[in-house]
Amino acid sequence: MEDEPGARSVHTLISRTVRFYDSQPERTDHLKTAAFQALTSELSKADDPRVHGELRLAVTHARELVSRSDDIQAADLMTWLGRFDYVHGAYNSAESLWRREYESRRTILGLEHQSTLTSMNNLALTLGDQGDLEGARKIQEQVLEITRRVLGKEHPDTLTFMNNLAGTLGDQGDLKGARKIQEQVLEITRRVLGEEHPDTLASMNNLALTLGDQGDREGARKIQEQVLEIRRRVLGEEHPDTLTSMNNLAETLKAQGDLKGARKIHEQVLEIRRRVLGAEHPNTSGIAWNLFSTYLEAGNSDGAKTIFEDNLIWLLDRNPESLGAVQLQIRDMILQMLQGADQPE
Repeated sequence: MEDEPGARSVHTLISRTVRFYDSQPERTDHLKTAAFQALTSELSKADDPRVHGELRLAVTHARELVSRSDDIQAADLMTWLGRFDYVHGAYNSAESLWRREYESRRTILGLEHQSTLTSMNNLALTLGDQGDLEGARKIQEQVLEITRRVLGKEHPDTLTFMNNLAGTLGDQGDLKGARKIQEQVLEITRRVLGEEHPDTLASMNNLALTLGDQGDREGARKIQEQVLEIRRRVLGEEHPDTLTSMNNLAETLKAQGDLKGARKIHEQVLEIRRRVLGAEHPNTSGIAWNLFSTYLEAGNSDGAKTIFEDNLIWLLDRNPESLGAVQLQIRDMILQMLQGADQPE
């Protein structure tokens, strides 16, 4: 392990924490605290998938450490370890970690503590991404009711939880309910935080998606172009939020019939996501499917075949239980297309 950059100090903390567990309890406590602090600080970068390669060793040590403890230090570390898994597309692992974190925080801090509510929100996100929209909605409604009562209607956490609930409502088909919440959130974030704040941009993006789903594609496009311009300027071309905005705008362009414009953006996003996240990440699969369908709509079967073979065919050979909800949906659509192609004319 000594030839790995940064491995020796962290690994020593972990090994000594275990080694002295029985014989030197005071020494163990100091080492344990130091290990938790070091790993929590290191994994606080887990939101950015571009640094996941650098976090590999820290993640390995963190998994070992949290397996032995359920106190607040462990809960803090599980927050970021779960975030690493979530951003990496390992939703089942993220759910397990965040469920443990929630149970610890509820027991130690109480149900209405801000940290407990945040862990509940994270848990709901993993449920939604695995297809359990009703389970996600129930948790989100509970979290929002408590947060509004305890923190107030305009608290940043309240607005975040409102946005998340609106997203789940939209996924369930309640576009009217989703739009109502999103408009409320956007009005508050613009007034309180300003036009270029990340929370305001997220609110604009969410509202644009709902407008598009309701058929107002021109309204959606205008908002998405605004958000993309700001995110490119403030965050850079390869930031995950910028890529999300690019993908959303491309899908709106495609819905408006601008297949050439949509394809150009999709190709840019796919190249970056493959390079940063890897070919088998759910976000990479999602953009690959969007580009594949754009080629098909444009009548470019050769281009569609290339995208399929380079980015999607592996889904057919993988055990469905190892795939996330988005990848399972893509896999089902591919199988339906293949079955249709096999039918005699």
